[in-house]
Amino acid sequence: EGEVPREGGSSAAGAATGAEKKLRQVYLDLGQSTFGHTKCPVCGLLYTMGEPSDERTHKQFHKKFLNERATAAATAGPTAHREGEQPVL
Repeated sequence: EGEVPREGGSSAAGAATGAEKKLRQVYLDLGQSTFGHTKCPVCGLLYTMGEPSDERTHKQFHKKFLNERATAAATAGPTAHREGEQPVL
């Protein structure tokens, strides 16, 4: 009662009770320079720019990576290295 038939003669209620289709994300490559996955040169995380959940995850991971790296450098103490080389943190 009051349902609008869909194309092919089925109603909205009938479609909802049928087998659910599996959805997948689709991206269009329109020549963007940042299309697809990006690897952060600092923390090494592979993520998709423009995808809010990926960017949120990267921000959290990046911050944790930098904090752990700073902590490790502070607790490591002096390191030996050859003259002219930069110490590796």
